[in-house]
Amino acid sequence: MLFDVGANHGYFSFGVAAHWRRMKRTGCIVAFEPQDSVVQRMLESRSLNQLSEEDLIIHQTMVGHCVSEQATCLNSVLASLPHPMRNVPTLVKIDVEGAELEVLAGATHMITAGNFFCVEVHSLALLQETKRFFSEHSHQVDVIHQHSLPFIGREMRDEENYWVISTC
Repeated sequence: MLFDVGANHGYFSFGVAAHWRRMKRTGCIVAFEPQDSVVQRMLESRSLNQLSEEDLIIHQTMVGHCVSEQATCLNSVLASLPHPMRNVPTLVKIDVEGAELEVLAGATHMITAGNFFCVEVHSLALLQETKRFFSEHSHQVDVIHQHSLPFIGREMRDEENYWVISTC
């Protein structure tokens, strides 16, 4: 199972779906994206990629530390899943432009052995706070410093752009 928080246009979600298809595996992808125009593109792409609504569930909402009128939280989404799906190993990708700790605060029920997190952060301060969060929840992490790759063209990344990868 994949939770794609900050799915944007679904690059990560559709990449995982394509990989699963090539490997002849099945799984459920739950994507979260608040922007209407982006969600509409994801819905079109889901259809073009012949994915069902059960294969790729798209929630047009923000994700935070609790459920509100503007947001949901991953603990709540997890609790709403059919019981057998709650214990499936899950990858949680979080890329929410500075609100990563808010999302993690609402995902504490998912921080268990067998689940992995991939969290993009854009500052050293947020990197340290994210590492501390996982440490407090007994999850070790690896950090990947994403550098720009000039040979691929106009790619632009912040100098302080990191992936924090949990490793049970």
